[in-house]
Amino acid sequence: DEAGFVDALIAHLIRENTPPLVFPIGEDYLECLARHAPRLTSYCKLVIPAPQTVFACLDKSRMYHLAEQLGIPLADTQVVSSERQAVVAAESMGFPVVIKPIDSLRPFLTGKKAIICTAQEDLSRFFRFRPDKNDLVILQKFVQGYRHDCEFAAKDGHLVAYFEMRVLRTDRIDGTGYGVEVVSVAPSMTLRRHCETLAKSLNYSGVGAAQFLVE
Repeated sequence: DEAGFVDALIAHLIRENTPPLVFPIGEDYLECLARHAPRLTSYCKLVIPAPQTVFACLDKSRMYHLAEQLGIPLADTQVVSSERQAVVAAESMGFPVVIKPIDSLRPFLTGKKAIICTAQEDLSRFFRFRPDKNDLVILQKFVQGYRHDCEFAAKDGHLVAYFEMRVLRTDRIDGTGYGVEVVSVAPSMTLRRHCETLAKSLNYSGVGAAQFLVE
């Protein structure tokens, strides 16, 4: 109950002696607080990027388009709405391909963040059983490699802190899940430069993370 949560949060903030800082942990809460920022900022300081920046970063299609414009390496990517479109796109890319929800906060009903398809039969199975036949999805060329999570803090588009880690294992055997085993690695100047480019383009202020697959 999002409205009830916001009402309860405001009631709690009113009881505080001084306006506190509210720092959301997790994208669900981040999106919620960004959406209700006009109400909440009268009672607290939200430690989040500008709401319009939050919404931009949570839109995968928009971020992929931005990365492409900025010259950041990107696997072949198309937005599709039907099996026919997906098959045509996959044939042009070459299998395997990956299907992702267009909204990073709304995974597929299976709980998966991404589905790897090695043949047309896999695409057909996905479109046959998905609940909403009208949803747009992202189809992307499969890239093999370790995921690098690049954590940073930025002020007005300039990085002031940077940390990088490699995901060795996720909670799904095919590697598409949430990281459960990671190791810190020496910062890659290339990946840091990509993060700086994104932050500058978004005039980003706050903490954030960009993820890259590294062969």
